[in-house]
Amino acid sequence: MDMLFIVLGLICLLIAIVLFLIVACLWGNLRNFFHENYSFFEFLFIIIYFVEQLCLIVLFFKYPQYNPFWVSAFALVVLTTVSLQKLYMESKDKKITKESVEQQGRVDLIINNEKKLIDENKRLEKRVEELKSFIDELIRELKITQKLKKKR
Repeated sequence: MDMLFIVLGLICLLIAIVLFLIVACLWGNLRNFFHENYSFFEFLFIIIYFVEQLCLIVLFFKYPQYNPFWVSAFALVVLTTVSLQKLYMESKDKKITKESVEQQGRVDLIINNEKKLIDENKRLEKRVEELKSFIDELIRELKITQKLKKKR
């Protein structure tokens, strides 16, 4: 029986290594899938925790002589699941923070451009007033010139 547990442990280790390599190769796509499906993964973790607990209960009743082993294995599985959920949540938080910073940068740029446009608009309005005054002055001079021509 001890040999069976050793073989099962080695098989589990091999499966974990293979899964790790697959996840490492697909990490970019997996990360995008995480970020596009937050609710799905929240629900998935709830289901995973439920299944883990259900398995523990079934194993307790089916093989009561191994209860200390089941408790230890359950603790390891739950800790691993919690760690994966933590990794997922940190990734989610980092992505949201990054998007928030990028969005704030865009808002700051828009505000800065708006201020520049307002300043430019004020400068142009002032220039228009100067030109109006200049045109009024030219019109007055033209009228004076025309009056002088008539008198001659």
